[in-house]
Order: sequence, then C-alpha cells, then structure tokens
Amino acid sequence: MRVYRSEQWIGHHWNRTSGIQCHHQQKLVDKMIPIYHSDSKRVSQIFISDKATKTHNASTLPFIRRDDASIDCTTDVPYIAILVDLGTEKSQFDAKWYSRRSNDGPSLRIHAAAINEHTFPFLEKCGIIEELRDLVSPPSTTFKSTTVLQNQVQFGSTSQDCHTCWQLKGHHEKSGLTQQEEKDGDEKDGDEKKRKWESTEPTID
Repeated sequence: MRVYRSEQWIGHHWNRTSGIQCHHQQKLVDKMIPIYHSDSKRVSQIFISDKATKTHNASTLPFIRRDDASIDCTTDVPYIAILVDLGTEKSQFDAKWYSRRSNDGPSLRIHAAAINEHTFPFLEKCGIIEELRDLVSPPSTTFKSTTVLQNQVQFGSTSQDCHTCWQLKGHHEKSGLTQQEEKDGDEKDGDEKKRKWESTEPTID
C-alpha cells in the first residue's frame, strides 16, 4: 500500500482535530476538513468552496481536484468536494458519486445553493436563516459615507447601527457627556493646543 506524503500532513490535522482555512482568493477551495476511513485506517479530505455571488457557480465544482497545483493533496483514498452558493436566491442541491477520475481517486461531489429552508432544512429549526443571509449579504447602510468611515476607524468595519449604537451609548454614559458636549470639548482642547504651540513658536527678528 502506498502512503502519500499529503496523508501524513492530513493525519496531523486529524490527530489535532483541526481543519484548514485557506487564504483569501484561493483558486479552488476555501477550507479543508480531514476525514478518517476506519476500514482502511487512512485519511482523506472534505474540500469546501463557498461563494457569495448572486449567480450559481456549479460549473466550477468539477475543477476541484486534489492533483491541482493549488491543492496538491493527491491520494487514492475517496474524498468529498463541496461547493456552496451562499448568495443565490434559487434553492438547489445535487450530490453525485464519481468512482474514479484519472489520478484523482473516487469522490462525492455536492453542490448546494441558497441559504433557505429548502437547501438547509435544519437551519429553519435553529431560526438563524435571516442572520446567516445578513452575514453573506449585509443590509445596505443608511449612514453617509463620512459617518461610515468615522465609525470604521473607531469601531472597526461593522459600522451599522446595531454594532455601534451600544458602544456609543456606553462611551457617553461612562463620560457623563452628550455627543455634542464631547465634540465641543475636543474642539476646545484643540484650540488650547494651538495657542500653546503659537506661543512657543520661535520668532525671526
């Protein structure tokens, strides 16, 4: 029996109960989860590609192959390839088993589209479908662009009301000042610093 070097690497992750999050803009897959086959006592992988576009990307599923240079995990053990279209509205679910494709080994290929109760029935029981949709396609903000930028600098990229109002409220309650009072105080401090700088500025006779 041939043991591939990639199996040793995957075996380390299985022993650590860890998966792999690929870097952004990875060509074919975004995540890898190790699988242990109890019958052969060997390991393989679940490769996951998640898309947030409004159109289906099922045509890219056949290109997820372990012998691709961007994956480089070639073995002869069966594996799973999953492509999830999170941003589409039309529900779709397909699963097909391939006994072997050249040097790629047997594989189960799954395509799931849309975040709804038809594609993912268990999500409806959990009551989190809308929350997951918002994560994939955040609602458009009503803030003006300058306000959005200010909030991003102060609070990070989650600058919608639901993320910033409680922080603003807590900050103001702690200081005992209103937002306008704090703004006036900042301007006053700035004027004082400016006067001190001007008083110490050297003069040329």
